[in-house]
Amino acid sequence: MRLNMIIIYISRLACSILFIFTLLSCSSSDNTDDVIIESSPTPEENIVQAVLSIQEVSNIDTFNAIVHAAVTDDGNGSISERGIYLSTTPDSNEGDKYLASSVKGSGEFTVSLTGLKQVTTYYTKPYAVNEAGVVYGDEVNFKTLIAESALFNPEVISISGAHDIFVEVELIDRGDLPITEMGVVWGTEEVPTIDNNKIIHATIEDHFKQRITDLEEQSVYFIRPYKISDGEAVYGRQMIISTIPEGNFTWSFNGTLDLNNPIHARIKSAFDEATWYFNNFTSITKHVTVNYSPGTPTANANFDGWINMGPVESYQRTGTALHEMAHSVGVGTHWKYDDLFTDNRYNGERAAEIIQLMSGDDEEYIRKSGVHFWPYGINGAHEDTGEEDLYITHCLILQGMKTDGLPSN
Repeated sequence: MRLNMIIIYISRLACSILFIFTLLSCSSSDNTDDVIIESSPTPEENIVQAVLSIQEVSNIDTFNAIVHAAVTDDGNGSISERGIYLSTTPDSNEGDKYLASSVKGSGEFTVSLTGLKQVTTYYTKPYAVNEAGVVYGDEVNFKTLIAESALFNPEVISISGAHDIFVEVELIDRGDLPITEMGVVWGTEEVPTIDNNKIIHATIEDHFKQRITDLEEQSVYFIRPYKISDGEAVYGRQMIISTIPEGNFTWSFNGTLDLNNPIHARIKSAFDEATWYFNNFTSITKHVTVNYSPGTPTANANFDGWINMGPVESYQRTGTALHEMAHSVGVGTHWKYDDLFTDNRYNGERAAEIIQLMSGDDEEYIRKSGVHFWPYGINGAHEDTGEEDLYITHCLILQGMKTDGLPSN
């Protein structure tokens, strides 16, 4: 009996060991099968292309615009780049690429465009890039505005000599486009352009005077200010201006003119040059007699046409000759001269315009001091700079005074 119990125990033990071994073998096999059955796809397999929408193009002006777009679906990926393509022809993704200027967390983004061309149709298409590649939104187009043209002041001053015309050019508004060139065009036919006679002003400025020279006396000229922007010329109002007849101012020397005498030579040179200025920038007709007077401290003249020149060398120059010639044609020597002033301020219209244009100062005016006027009166050797502009302006003022009623004979 004892032997039977031992056999039974051994049999049960063997069965237990076999069960445990079988159980362990099955468990290992089942776990392996579970991993294979429950495995899932990698994240990359779920990423698709993003979805885009374009909302609007705003702030459109001559050279700028803002494009608004949005990534409405990132396709389960990461947006690495977004922006727009821009072209002047359809299928704008063949054009230039512009990255987003700003991006919101909602996916909206903007692109600021600058440096566009005026009156031009542009085509724009948004794009975005994620791991699945690049995607494009719908294409839209917009048109930039026309640039405002420069505006010239039509109420400007012009002055004529026999062979020169001076015109005022004033820009009231420069317009939208940068100015690369400006000046005046002129001709003997109406509506001159830059293809005719063109004078380019040295600098770009809003207000200046321009001289046109080498013209024919007593002739009609058509003149227009112009400016060039973006390769296009814009013109101001046409001015129709006539040159004046040459003056007929002459002089002779009292006595024998000895050019070997330095004083006589200086006096001749001064009056020859002064007479040239008178005859080119006034239409005055008059003859004067010039006398060398050692007893005259500086120089003097009267309305009858007699001029005394003293021995001081600094007064034997062109400026003094012009000054005394002015006295001989009524400045300080004719009663009408005083009538042209109110409280020592010039009240005539034409000479007042001339001094403002020639000086470049709209507030400038002519003052009277006794028998003299200033500025540009050349009232003494210290005021004689020898500059052409001084001599021309002096003569043009005299021509203006003549227009305002000052008689020269």
